[in-house]
Amino acid sequence: DTISVDAFDSTLFPLHTLLLQQNILIVENLHLDMRLLHAPFTFCGFPLKLAGAEASPLRAVALFER
Repeated sequence: DTISVDAFDSTLFPLHTLLLQQNILIVENLHLDMRLLHAPFTFCGFPLKLAGAEASPLRAVALFER
């Protein structure tokens, strides 16, 4: 992943706007383990509950199918 879905020097954040208007959440700066590339899994992200925040760190969890 990268630091942002938008260009590094963006000030208008057009991709953020487009995705969020479609109720698509954005997870940025996430390192994926190579094992996830070849196995079905369900992604769960558990953000911190921060009052008045527009973003949060999260605990990322991959649930593998058996």
